[in-house]
Amino acid sequence: MKNFILTTMLLLSFMLLIPQAKAGVVFMTGNKLVESMREYEKAEAHYPNDRYVDGTYTGFLLGVFDATSAIGVICPPDQAVSVRQVNSIVTNYLKNHPEK
Repeated sequence: MKNFILTTMLLLSFMLLIPQAKAGVVFMTGNKLVESMREYEKAEAHYPNDRYVDGTYTGFLLGVFDATSAIGVICPPDQAVSVRQVNSIVTNYLKNHPEK
């Protein structure tokens, strides 16, 4: 028990010594989302199998999809919805409704 307490205290002291990075909050505006979509499309045209280019755009879309599905804002079908389907639906919407 004594070793456990000492180990815990040692770990906590190390955690306090490690500099903490400040978390920045970045909001995705509609304009930023469209800009990100265009960058994604350019990258997909040149590097279609590079999953790294999906990062910002697809990551944001899936985050919103997961969050809104979890709280019941949207109700996706029982069958699995693929990443590509979510991406295509949102991309088509943004292209067809640029005013929104």
